[in-house]
Amino acid sequence: MCSLPPSSGLQLFEEHALSVESLLLSENFSDVAVLGDYNLPNINWNTTGDDHTAPQAKALIHAFNFLGLKQLNTVHNMFDIQLDLIFSTAKRVSLDVASSSEIAKARRIV
Repeated sequence: MCSLPPSSGLQLFEEHALSVESLLLSENFSDVAVLGDYNLPNINWNTTGDDHTAPQAKALIHAFNFLGLKQLNTVHNMFDIQLDLIFSTAKRVSLDVASSSEIAKARRIV
């Protein structure tokens, strides 16, 4: 799980991508998930990265594509932005979207 601060520079994104790559290549994982928020608005995570002007987006998308990590979350907020990122190497994954009432109910349980 990771979260990078808004307006972070390219170096932080490159270092993060290298850390993820190093971890995945040094261990024998069957499936991996990277969860978090990179605070990069207006990005289509399901591309090759070449259509983005933000170098931070290109760095992550190229690295994650190389590692076989695919964006699984397809839910957008009212501004058409994916806030929660779920990248995985798993081929068979099922995600369910919780309704507002389900989230409120879960918060009362905790």
